[in-house]
Order: sequence, then structure tokens, then C-alpha cells
Amino acid sequence: MNCVPQCLVAGQVAPGGPGGEGGSNVDQMVKDLMKFDANGDGKISKEELPDRMKALMDRGDTDKDGFLAKDEIQKFFQAQNSAGNRGGGGGQRRSRSVRSQEC
Repeated sequence: MNCVPQCLVAGQVAPGGPGGEGGSNVDQMVKDLMKFDANGDGKISKEELPDRMKALMDRGDTDKDGFLAKDEIQKFFQAQNSAGNRGGGGGQRRSRSVRSQEC
């Protein structure tokens, strides 16, 4: 069974990506999500996603073709990462690596 960080399910990315500070883990998150590509066509259909993650299709499928391509996933997580880095003052948010309960 695929083990995907909980932040992917929630669509949330803390600065530095899940479990780390510093550089972005967007590439790793894309790689993790692409594990759901059951038929190996290089894109993810809504049917390939677990129910708890189907909302990603609505938010990430920018060309509305019914699939999440790698570039759409990458842009989605980069935007989430940028949104997490804005917000003004205060300390740096910390993230812990949280795995889904199905692992």
C-alpha cells in the first residue's frame, strides 16, 4: 500500500517541506503522489486517488482534462509552499513527518 505524507492529503506544505527545514521538498512530494499512477501513464486520474485525496483533483487539475500531470502537481505544491511562506511576522512553522494511518 502506498504511504503518503499527511500534508499531501490536506494540501498543506510547511516551509522547507514536510519534515524538514531549508530547501523545498516539492519534487519528493510529486514523486510520492505519482505512486498512485496505477496504470503508469504518467498522470493520475481521480479513480487512481484514494477517496481522502480526490479533492486534489479539483484544486490541481488546472487544464480540467480529468488528470493530474506531473507539472500540475508540481505547480500546485509550489503554490502551497509559497502561500505557507507568506503571512508575516512570527517564528518559522515547524512540520513533522506524518504518515497516513494506512501505512
